[in-house]
Amino acid sequence: MFQHCPRICLALWLIGVFSTAQAQTSPDGAAEFLRKVGDETIFLLKDRSRPKIEKEAELRQILNKSIDMKTIGRFALGKTWREIDDEQKARYLKLFRDYVLYSYSKRLLSYDGETFNVVKSRPIRRDALVYTLINQASGEPLETYWRVRRQNNAYYVIDVIVEGISMAVTQRSEFRTVIRQRGVEGFFDSLRTIIGKMRKSTG
Repeated sequence: MFQHCPRICLALWLIGVFSTAQAQTSPDGAAEFLRKVGDETIFLLKDRSRPKIEKEAELRQILNKSIDMKTIGRFALGKTWREIDDEQKARYLKLFRDYVLYSYSKRLLSYDGETFNVVKSRPIRRDALVYTLINQASGEPLETYWRVRRQNNAYYVIDVIVEGISMAVTQRSEFRTVIRQRGVEGFFDSLRTIIGKMRKSTG
């Protein structure tokens, strides 16, 4: 039902462009943050001594501390976020977090020797845009932009743009389609079913 993003992500995920007036994110700080996350992720993926189930669990921890789930989740839900009540918002954010953590940790486990290089970064509104190259085992390097935001003295990914395609916008379009077809509660049920299947396949 949901179309997954291409296997590109050498760390992370998704997503959003939800904006309020706060201090400008340092491009240098954002680049260093992303470099550390990339290095930590690749080091873990290359460790052949760790059982798959342990690596997947640790990948979820890396993703959880590196992605702004609330910003991404609100953006992905679009106008529906303003139409649901607080109880539904809380349920949705929990489902969205699990959906992102399980789907991306599993995707990262298909690592095949790619390398991750931070090339440059620049300011974009209150955020920073970090340009990276993901060097694949075969084919041309994959050009990827990461939108990073500094909040509460920490940096978080809020969008990934691959070959000009925003993962935030893609996710929002997919969610909108399911909500239109099944309604909000039906959409929640779809997420819950997908998460359950991913949990069962862990390890």
